[in-house]
Amino acid sequence: MAGTLRVKTLQLGDNATATQNFVWTENSDGTAKLARGNVGATTQDILTVDANGKVIVAQGMGALPATQSQVFLAGNSGYGSTNTAVRRWTTPTTQGTDLSYTDSATLGGSVTVNTAGVYAITYNDQLNVLNGGLAIAVNQTTFGSASINQPVTSSSMGANLTSPLSVTMYLAAGSVVRAIATSPAGASPNYTAFLIVRVA
Repeated sequence: MAGTLRVKTLQLGDNATATQNFVWTENSDGTAKLARGNVGATTQDILTVDANGKVIVAQGMGALPATQSQVFLAGNSGYGSTNTAVRRWTTPTTQGTDLSYTDSATLGGSVTVNTAGVYAITYNDQLNVLNGGLAIAVNQTTFGSASINQPVTSSSMGANLTSPLSVTMYLAAGSVVRAIATSPAGASPNYTAFLIVRVA
């Protein structure tokens, strides 16, 4: 027979270990709470619902999204001597373990993706000449003066200005990302920066 159960407090689980149980509590004011533990003796708040229906997750979102990993590169240091269009950087800052930065005098600077995920990438540089080009290159293999014409993630053309590029995309583990500027780009480190952040 169908019926309705009305309770202010509901315990989910009857494990002898309190932390294996959960308790839903309705507070008679339009708010509610889910906590770990037993009725009358909870040990950890999990989430609350406020009077406007907003859900607040007390313990954060765990592995979603993974914005704690990023690489920020500032201050250009010219180009690789072999990969003559790949930027190098004077001030790399790495946070987290999903990304690694490598600087090479011959190959230029590169960011390797250690963990598959969705990444937001932004690159800004100075252009000194008409038809100078910038690119965010993913797994590209050619890096000479004409490398801007290779298939790349994003590119822009400009003259005597800074040209920010940005893209958000899924990258497999092992992907290599580089900032490309066809020479002669500007020499001022004040206008150059590269940022890649894991967002999911």
